[in-house]
Amino acid sequence: MQKTNQEMKMIYFVSAITCIGILLVHVLNMFSSEASITAFPYELDQPGVAMLAVIVGMVFVILERSVGYDRKRFYQVGFVKIVLPFVGMSILYLAITKIVMEVSVFTGWKTHILDFVMGNSFYHLYFVAAVLQLYLVFPLFQLVRTKMGWTILLIISFVVNAYFLFLYSPDAANTVAQIFGQKAILVKWIFFFVFGVFLAQHGELVQAISKKLNWGGYVSFVGLMCFVVYDIQATEAVGSNSWTVMITIPLITVSLLAMYDSVKKVILLDLFLTGIGKNVFGVYLIFPLVLFVTSTVLPGAMFRMEYFVLVFAIVLGTSVFINKAMTLYTGKDGAEKDPVSHPYTMKTKELSVN
Repeated sequence: MQKTNQEMKMIYFVSAITCIGILLVHVLNMFSSEASITAFPYELDQPGVAMLAVIVGMVFVILERSVGYDRKRFYQVGFVKIVLPFVGMSILYLAITKIVMEVSVFTGWKTHILDFVMGNSFYHLYFVAAVLQLYLVFPLFQLVRTKMGWTILLIISFVVNAYFLFLYSPDAANTVAQIFGQKAILVKWIFFFVFGVFLAQHGELVQAISKKLNWGGYVSFVGLMCFVVYDIQATEAVGSNSWTVMITIPLITVSLLAMYDSVKKVILLDLFLTGIGKNVFGVYLIFPLVLFVTSTVLPGAMFRMEYFVLVFAIVLGTSVFINKAMTLYTGKDGAEKDPVSHPYTMKTKELSVN
């Protein structure tokens, strides 16, 4: 239990930083006309999506082996926490697009169904569609039991992912080719998912490496993020279609895991990031709606750089709050089986920097 508790806290930390990074890019985009500092490529959120794929792979393994998480329970939770929110939010976003934005979204049953299933109802929903595909094939991963098997699977997934991401050219007239050309198709994210599973399967090794890196994690993280920004600007490539993302994302993940060893000593910061990390999937579904409402409701004068922190806090806080409110119905029993315990709430005397 203690091992699972530590692993989940590390994942929550990585999830929180990823979530904050994705929101940061989108909120910066709202201020893009104000200053050059906000001219970061909009595609910077694509490496964030790849990071989320790694996180999902790690979470799936830990939940699958947690006490009380049998196979039936695994799929029940997935239906309630992934399928239903995906369908509900897709319908909501389609309604907003049609009614509020007055944009036609229906072009024929065949195309419409494919777009809906592949998460094209609104931006970023494609990743949730990829997660649903992973949910279906995840039991196959459990057949791999040896370290050598996981190493081979990781290499194979890298080759497959690279081919479909960079080399595959779909034929617009071929239905099968159209499906494989979709952004949400699992083969375009499989390496990141498998890498997450690989990390979870080698949890002790990852923690050992993280402790050795220690503060080096901060240096490598900053350096890698600078490289990602430079790479996108220099090549004018969409983040997920730059071959370097398949190298940088694993390294960024390890760097973040190394950073957590020092972050966890600041108890209040740890609690804050854990609160965000626990809600990252819901926030990911909700934040486009929050951005839309925020950009519509707030006066134009608010979108000046001096108000950036305030607007960002509004978007992040509102997204987390709405997700928490929604999970009052879907997460009551799930909370009882949360694999992470919270000794901080019972030991208030520890609320200090160790």
